[in-house]
Amino acid sequence: MGQRCAWRVDAGSAGEVMTRRRITASASARAIACGYWLDEAVELPVEPDLAGVPDDELDDLERARRDGDALHALIEGDDGTDTYAVENCLDTRLRAAQHYLREHCPQGHEREQAYGYDGERARFLGVGREVYDAHPACTVPGTADVVAHLGNGRWLVADWKSGEHGARHAREQLRTLGALVLAALGGEVATLHAVHLEHNKAARVFDLGSIDAMDGAALLHELRTLTPGPAVAGEHCSNTYCPLRGRCPAFVEAAAKLRPASLPLADILPATGKPATRAAKREHAESVVVVAERRNPLVEGIVDDETARVAVDLLPLVERRIELLKADLRDYAERQDGGALDLGDGRRYAAIQQSRQGIDAKAALALAERAGAAKEDLAACLTSSSFPVWRRLGTKRKAAS
Repeated sequence: MGQRCAWRVDAGSAGEVMTRRRITASASARAIACGYWLDEAVELPVEPDLAGVPDDELDDLERARRDGDALHALIEGDDGTDTYAVENCLDTRLRAAQHYLREHCPQGHEREQAYGYDGERARFLGVGREVYDAHPACTVPGTADVVAHLGNGRWLVADWKSGEHGARHAREQLRTLGALVLAALGGEVATLHAVHLEHNKAARVFDLGSIDAMDGAALLHELRTLTPGPAVAGEHCSNTYCPLRGRCPAFVEAAAKLRPASLPLADILPATGKPATRAAKREHAESVVVVAERRNPLVEGIVDDETARVAVDLLPLVERRIELLKADLRDYAERQDGGALDLGDGRRYAAIQQSRQGIDAKAALALAERAGAAKEDLAACLTSSSFPVWRRLGTKRKAAS
């Protein structure tokens, strides 16, 4: 996500030159909406190793990344014996993926196909995302999970998704992948599918339309020529899993405008890049002019349409800030004497060891099969549930000119 590339762009009339990060297909929607993270001078958080981390210690971004990585590894032919994959029934998703391929790619398909665009042409780079670094000139790369030739200049480009949210917001990613496939392999149009693989269910196909060769060429040129710019907050912060979500200047500005008057701004400012002292945060806070341009539901509550709409924008920012605050608090407490924070009233804030027991799903299934249980009986033991999930729906109207 934060890979370096050797491409340099002219930043303006003054002739200033800066280095820009490459824009992968999965980051294309974010790049179009916000240029802040493109600047090489902006430090991106290092993605942690999530192996063995309990679910309740992960935020939504980390949980989605781990689930997606495990799913892709299973589908792409790894041994599939990873405990996390087994316990989360990823083998049932594998069967759903295989059924999708039989139905939509009867003539066969290629998997994990990496392509790149260098400003003049697109070309096949190899298999997997690891090949990007060998092609620094290709500043718009992307890897398609599924590429199938349908004949008569038509292609199918699909991407596996472990969550519905990712599938619903994958249109720009799939458009970029489709554009790369058409430019590299030739053809007239690419059909775009985001395939949501749910537990114990058939693959759910999100038909995200298609892209033709002309629109694809225009999109690749647009992505190639994007330059770093100011931070812009919006739905893309969460929809594209931005690594700076909750940390960038746009968040700071939004938090400043929406904070309760009784809450010091320094208390909600996120760490931006390198860790800052509390004094440094307060010094920065004093230099921020707070302009309450919108009514604040944190103060008034949800009392009408306006406060409710502000709350929809505010919730992702507040939730992300709380996640970061919890992580910072744990880190700080662990550095204190005895690995605990003295609360000054006789109590401590410290970690306690908890244990929980679970059933090894793979071993249990094998045992049941050896005992003579039929597959139908095993399937009857699987449970599922449904619950409402609140989110923005529909298409955002363009502002009147």
